[in-house]
Amino acid sequence: MSQYLPILALGISVFAFGLTIFSHAAYRRNTRQTIINAADIQRTVTHSARGIYKRLDELREIETFLREELPDLAQEKPWVFGWIQGQRIWMTDLIEQLEKSSPEFCQYSLRQRARYK
Repeated sequence: MSQYLPILALGISVFAFGLTIFSHAAYRRNTRQTIINAADIQRTVTHSARGIYKRLDELREIETFLREELPDLAQEKPWVFGWIQGQRIWMTDLIEQLEKSSPEFCQYSLRQRARYK
């Protein structure tokens, strides 16, 4: 079991780095306030690191791998699966908000859902 922990740590680190890139790419500083540029957010979500649907699919793959290869991990470290679920919820909520705000994103979303289901 301990042989997989470095792989898990690396995966979580890479994922966290991707979220950091998203944060920096999505926001621009103005001297008075932070302005959200919707086009930048949409471009980041659809293209950065192969897009948000790819990230969701990778979370599913990581969770499946952990449950199959390290069945005791859920008992020993339940926070790992809680973290995965929290990321999935956050990304799904972001997708829903983007679908409400952009017809182009809705079209992208339909294609990606078919691709990653």
